[in-house]
Amino acid sequence: MSDLIKPCYNCNGYDDDCSICNGDGELFYVDGEKERFNLLADKWEMETMNLSCPGIQHPCYGELDKMKSIESIGWLLERMQKESTHLMSLLCKWVKKSDNPITEEIKYDHVKMTEAWIKWGIEKKLIK
Repeated sequence: MSDLIKPCYNCNGYDDDCSICNGDGELFYVDGEKERFNLLADKWEMETMNLSCPGIQHPCYGELDKMKSIESIGWLLERMQKESTHLMSLLCKWVKKSDNPITEEIKYDHVKMTEAWIKWGIEKKLIK
């Protein structure tokens, strides 16, 4: 294996039906957690964009969920500043309920929820 690829973190190259590496067992090398986070998020968004319900069963969603950290909350908020995403559901899992900015009045309005999370992220100094 070259320096630019590494074994798939989902199946380690042992699953022909892996939805992450598509069965070839190798992924382009990712230098750092932020790049890994963004690759997983891009793949999840691309493969679930036509679903009526966000693809929380998708392997990328599970891998993203495992990356829970202050940094990954900031990375997700940065993505949300650029474009709304259903990955904001991760924030509801990661942020304790008492600190969650989503109120009953806006919990079904995707645009207002995105705005509330971004405002929250700025107030918490997780994003600029």
